[in-house]
Amino acid sequence: MFTVLVTLDVLPERLDEFLSGIQQNARACLRHEAGCLRFDVHRSAEDPHRFHLYEIYRDRAAFEIEHRSAPHYAAWRDVAARCVRPGAHVNAFAIPAFPEDLPEIPRPSRLRRRQVVAPCTDRARTSRHTPPTGWRSCQSRSW
Repeated sequence: MFTVLVTLDVLPERLDEFLSGIQQNARACLRHEAGCLRFDVHRSAEDPHRFHLYEIYRDRAAFEIEHRSAPHYAAWRDVAARCVRPGAHVNAFAIPAFPEDLPEIPRPSRLRRRQVVAPCTDRARTSRHTPPTGWRSCQSRSW
């Protein structure tokens, strides 16, 4: 497992372009890169123009080869060049200190098509007509 932590400051006048670009990139990474296990985009609670990206890849090669050669990454680099304040982009790379303690990270695309998550319990169920465990606590919701 290989983790990429990115902090960057966005030019205020380019914020909308940045948000669109990073959303497209994050979604494309998860959809088209088998080695991308997670791609989270966070906005700073203190500075509305500072963002933190949290990316997890199967291994370093999945990041350096598969990710960096993807067409959506090239498009993202163009957006970042226009939108990120120069000198305000910091990358950090990490590996798990205790890999044996980490749970497996499922890729979103690996969920079965008919599997849904019950909104009241966060437990997976496979049929829309079978109420989840604890369904009485959320009877007001229509299934």
